[in-house]
Amino acid sequence: MSAARRRQSFMLETDLRIKTGILRGHLDEKRDLPTRQHCIDLEKRCADLGQDSRHIEWPCRTLRHHCARLGVAEQLEEVFLQEKVNDLDKFESCVETLRGRCSRWGRRGRQTFALGCVAPNATCTYLTQNVGAKCAVLGGRIQTEGVINKAKEKNTKEATCRSWMPFCNKFMSSCGNLTAEENKYCKGLKEECKTVIRQLELEEEVIYELKGHLNTKEKCKEELNKYCTIWKNATNGLETLCINKNTKNEDEEVKKELCKKLVEEVKKRCPGLTKRLTEASKELEEKEKEYEDIKKKAVEAMGKANLILSKTKTSDSKAESQAAAPAAVPAVSNTGKNAVQFKLVRRNAAAKAHITEKELEAFDLVSQAFGLYVELKEECEDSLKKVG
Repeated sequence: MSAARRRQSFMLETDLRIKTGILRGHLDEKRDLPTRQHCIDLEKRCADLGQDSRHIEWPCRTLRHHCARLGVAEQLEEVFLQEKVNDLDKFESCVETLRGRCSRWGRRGRQTFALGCVAPNATCTYLTQNVGAKCAVLGGRIQTEGVINKAKEKNTKEATCRSWMPFCNKFMSSCGNLTAEENKYCKGLKEECKTVIRQLELEEEVIYELKGHLNTKEKCKEELNKYCTIWKNATNGLETLCINKNTKNEDEEVKKELCKKLVEEVKKRCPGLTKRLTEASKELEEKEKEYEDIKKKAVEAMGKANLILSKTKTSDSKAESQAAAPAAVPAVSNTGKNAVQFKLVRRNAAAKAHITEKELEAFDLVSQAFGLYVELKEECEDSLKKVG
């Protein structure tokens, strides 16, 4: 090898050693509890340098593992915030909630959040820090930008409430700092925005009623006219959407303005909604297979234990049982007032009183099947509501 080649080789080795040394230092500092930005930056550098250096192989593996767990924690954060889980900014509360969910998911064989369940303390360290930081920023901005004062002013109330209440709705159940004081932060804003919040709820109902007619303002207006006729004698607030607040008469301009808002709102939702519905469709297909599998096992277990299902209808907190039963399976909601409850009943009512292992297995499987059924039903209904 010529002197020039040896010199070039030495320079490359030195450059690689320096770069891997710097990367190793960054990995030692950040790999155990990385942020999303750390994962983006360091994983790229691991990919670039990992092929030429074994010194960073294991630190990079550790980083990838923790970044994968971070991804699961980010998903869990969204799930918990959507479900309005209380005290998500408190570590002990987060761990208790997560362990309860993980236990339930484990019984059902769910693997989606398995990585977050393996180390609940590490997962909740991220969750509480991240949610707490977001809530602190939200509370700070509400104060520094004088949001509550703007919500008190007639000219700025609606725009302010429409802009800020979605953020408060997302975080206030999970963060104590946003509801700690009556006239500050989200608690104070919610009080000032009562009328706008009711208006938004009504608009949400109309979006659902007019689904399929919200791609243009013209189609919206045509369909809205029909509903306004129906709502004339309504007393649930929907009648107010078609009338001028001053004259108390039906107003074409009011309806045009409403349709403009609704069409714009649906357009804003569409890109993200398409993605979420595609993901939801895949999840529902997987859950349907899981439900059918559990249902089959439950039927087999009932047969082995010589049990049958007995239907009980519950209405206004009163139940009329069709047959006595040793154990009740979770109720399935039928309407707002009525629920159908099922009980496992021995075919031979005169049989021995103590519960056998086969009966316990059957009860467990039937409970899982009904739990999955209710979950599937709720998710399907929620997805259908979002389809406009």
